[in-house]
Amino acid sequence: MHQDRVDTRDLERATLRIRLANVALGATLLVLTPRSDATAAGAVLLGYTATILIRRFAPARLPTAPALAVGLDVLYALGLSLLVPLSAGTWALYAFAIGTAAIQFGAIGAAVATAASILAYDLVIAVRAEDLRPSDLWPVQLLLGIGVIVAELMWGVTRGDVGRRRLRTFALAQRDLIAAATEDELLDRLADHAVRSFGASSAWIEVRAGDAETKLHRRGFVLSDERAPSPLMPAWQLDDLGVTRLRCSFADAQTVEAAEPVIRDLVVDTAPLLAAARERSALSHAKATLDRTLEGVRALDRDRVANAVLAEVLGVATAIAGPAALVRPADGTIVAGDLGRRDALALVRDTTPPALIRGRANVRSGVVVSAGPGLLLVAVGATRDLTDDDLHALSLLGEIGAGATARITERDEYVDRGKALERQVAEVGEQLRARDDAVASAVHELRTPLTSVHAYAQLTSRNLQAVQQQVKQLDRLIGDLLRSPGEPRSRLELDDVDLLHEAKQAGRRVALVSGRRVNVGAVGHGPFIVRADRSRIEQVIDNLLGNAVKFSVPDQEVDVELDRGESEVVLAVTDHGSGIPGDELERVFERYYRSTMEGGSVGGEGIGLAIAREIVAAHSGRIWATSDGPGTGSTFFVRLPIVQPDTVEQPLESSGGRRSGEEAPHHA
Repeated sequence: MHQDRVDTRDLERATLRIRLANVALGATLLVLTPRSDATAAGAVLLGYTATILIRRFAPARLPTAPALAVGLDVLYALGLSLLVPLSAGTWALYAFAIGTAAIQFGAIGAAVATAASILAYDLVIAVRAEDLRPSDLWPVQLLLGIGVIVAELMWGVTRGDVGRRRLRTFALAQRDLIAAATEDELLDRLADHAVRSFGASSAWIEVRAGDAETKLHRRGFVLSDERAPSPLMPAWQLDDLGVTRLRCSFADAQTVEAAEPVIRDLVVDTAPLLAAARERSALSHAKATLDRTLEGVRALDRDRVANAVLAEVLGVATAIAGPAALVRPADGTIVAGDLGRRDALALVRDTTPPALIRGRANVRSGVVVSAGPGLLLVAVGATRDLTDDDLHALSLLGEIGAGATARITERDEYVDRGKALERQVAEVGEQLRARDDAVASAVHELRTPLTSVHAYAQLTSRNLQAVQQQVKQLDRLIGDLLRSPGEPRSRLELDDVDLLHEAKQAGRRVALVSGRRVNVGAVGHGPFIVRADRSRIEQVIDNLLGNAVKFSVPDQEVDVELDRGESEVVLAVTDHGSGIPGDELERVFERYYRSTMEGGSVGGEGIGLAIAREIVAAHSGRIWATSDGPGTGSTFFVRLPIVQPDTVEQPLESSGGRRSGEEAPHHA
């Protein structure tokens, strides 16, 4: 380093100045030298001066070892001490030698130079014992005192210099750690300074996660006994939880003793930096997570297909946390995602979402949140531990994704229902048009023979009244068929009607036409008279007997039975034909409904029973059917009140449904 070169140059200049001062003192002592020794003393002085100048300005010509120069200083003092009288104070020359040794080698150099100077002065005393005076011995003590004082001074200076260097190194390490931008960079620099600046053989960061411990950011070389605990491997905690710590390995106990206080102080200063770096990282990650979540939410609003919503949810979850998957826990199915099935099911098992999970099934950390009915979103941290912020973001993402999927599914259901309704409306329209055409054709065909039938009825004497009544009934039916849609039927023409008589008449007509036997009977003595519209009641009985004949084989009989209660008369028509399934007993009264038992083998439009229900309802009565099932025959009941309420004067409804206020029919 440049500073080291500057320091070395300043040290050489200082030692040169001291040695030149030593030369000046020697020149002064030369004046006191006897003539016989003056030449030799001058030669010693000149030789010493030339040597120090050559070493300073032409170091290549002479050995440059500092120890040789210190030895030269002692030899120079010894040479002059042997030639100059002791009373001249030659011991001061040794003081200069001690000084130059102290400057170059510190306290140890001062101690060695002092010992060498005392030995050399003792040698001078021994050689010149005949000239020795008692006062010549005190320089030995003086040199010893000077050596001790200089050594102590240099020891203090050296310690101060070491302290300054260590403080400077500590300050540089602090500045370097403060400049670290991330947690990893901070921990890496801390381990590096423990080795490079404070003498550790190796250093690393230990991170504990559960029972597992990971070594990161290793610096230096690995020692053979690093696995075993040792006083030479101290550790310092970097956080309050003791999860992260710095551990160093040293070569000897002396190095540990010197470095431990400094490293401990550096760790204390690093702890808040680490906490701040982690907080910055958490805030930065939380912001990035929030931005990515908002971006995903905007994308979910644009998606129009459920699969696209799920794909977007997985993409955002992967960007926030790491590998993710959508799991159906009911059957363990992985719907989509890049997370392994084993890890995903291990996290889902025995977990109630939302949940943040750590240390399960070789997964460092994971999150399980709901993504809709029967669907869970599972994500694991690929490069870091997941936090509560990740759990909150993924929970929000799952809720929004579930809502978007539900809306899209509901929309698709409405679209499908709308299309199905459009098809049904089109089909019903076609059926209505076909039925209108059929009715118009039937009316046209019925009008043609009506005049002839009416004329023959005038000429016929037998059953003339019955024929005329049927003609009137036929004319009324044709009028009902030709009425405009929504126009009500004509009002009821009430009269006293004997139901037993009407049943027998209808039975004769059906027997005459079909060749069947119709048995008409009564329970009790009657009378079976009700207040009703005769033609409408005849229509009801004819419809019931007609259906009984249609749905039974030719050789089977039809039974009609009447019963009178206190305020009502019940008429029952029983056949022994094909029967009615239980789920169709009410539907047979719907307009245009055809039983599944028919199989298209029985003619008709499916409106007879619907018309019968309208007529009975208009008389404030009730009609229903019973059957034990297919192949067991069926019975149709009509219940009519003996005295009609006032509301019976209302016109007959044209709709195939029940009148307002009518109770639903139930099975007897």
